Amino acid sequence: MSGFVKMCELCGGQISEQSEFSFEDMITNWLDENPEFAFKYFVKSASPSMVEAWANGRNHSESDGLFDNSINVMDEHSDKNDDKISVTTSLSLPIRKISSQDLELTHDKRILSSNEDGKPTFINSVFFPSPTTEHIDLNSSLARQTVPSPSRSTHPTERDLMSELALDICHELDVTSLCFKIVQNVCRLINADRGSFFLVEKSRSTGEDVLVSKLFDITSECILDDVLQRCSSNHIIVPFNVGVTGYVARTGDYANIPDAYADPRFDDSVDRVTGYKTRCLLCMPIKNVDGKVLGVALVINKTVPSDQHHDRGINSVQPSSCESESIRKHASFTEEDVKIFQSYVTFCGIGLHNAQIYEQSRLETYRNQVLLELARIIFSEQLDITRLIYSVLSHTICLLQCQRCQLLLVKTTSSMSSYSSIDEKNN
Repeated sequence: MSGFVKMCELCGGQISEQSEFSFEDMITNWLDENPEFAFKYFVKSASPSMVEAWANGRNHSESDGLFDNSINVMDEHSDKNDDKISVTTSLSLPIRKISSQDLELTHDKRILSSNEDGKPTFINSVFFPSPTTEHIDLNSSLARQTVPSPSRSTHPTERDLMSELALDICHELDVTSLCFKIVQNVCRLINADRGSFFLVEKSRSTGEDVLVSKLFDITSECILDDVLQRCSSNHIIVPFNVGVTGYVARTGDYANIPDAYADPRFDDSVDRVTGYKTRCLLCMPIKNVDGKVLGVALVINKTVPSDQHHDRGINSVQPSSCESESIRKHASFTEEDVKIFQSYVTFCGIGLHNAQIYEQSRLETYRNQVLLELARIIFSEQLDITRLIYSVLSHTICLLQCQRCQLLLVKTTSSMSSYSSIDEKNN
């Protein structure tokens, strides 16, 4: 007996009820065999919700193979003029995980260092200036220096040199090495013969701020080891109200002196000892971001390179030795040298502030380690009071750098207190 025959909904042909393929299967197989038609139909007729469902399902099926999409096609609307099909998409999709890369900025800010309270700070935009960023006045003065001036024959790589020297000191965390680099780089930038660096420290006797010569007689060609050997046994302490460096540290203003011996603030005691003749000097304060003076950089005696003795063209007459000596003696630091120096010390203040914070953190770590070691030593001698007292006295002399130390034990009686024993140790 033959099975029931039904009509095909698409072409009107006969389909046997006993056929192993349903109408949907037949359509699916036909679309698989005709991918170009399926693609064109999808592009032409797919609704936005269907495209979104396909895209989400495609992404998840490629990543973890989890995609379950069921589309329910609703009946046509009763309105005869509306032949559009409303498609409702029901998705069972896992929640997409957010990667850390989705939150990354296109231009990361470089963290330069930490504040005194340990919080991270970002480097100022002066290193990577943006045309849409409004900079501070010091940065604008730096920008002016990077543009060659018609009145001065600037080197083509002067801007690159300034950037290179600034980055060189910003990565230095040793205070002594940083001070050396600052002075040596300034001597190269403005053609100074030599220079010195003074740090602001507290006087152990009075508790007031004084200037201590960290390094002196630094030239553009010397090395740090030679300067350290020369300065290890001799430190110059200058009060804030003495000399040119004291004036700069007290007022926070620079001092450009073309004739050193004509200025009443100049002290020639160092010249008399060393035999070096100071003609002119330029002294600049090094400040932190809050405007506090951290140190003073001093450069002396402007040197004039041979290519700057004259500027008259190829056929110009070379100056004689007497004229060259006269030019050298009358050379002094110009206002443009002052601007370059001021622009450079902006970076120096940031670097010196960071180096001092790093040094303080190292000292604090070392101090805590010493205290823990002392506590361990003392607690290990609790069974013998004599050895305990000897250990306390020995370490006290070592810590305080004193010559003699005493420890008195209190003996309490019913009426009065007295010392039962006196222990003493000499260094």
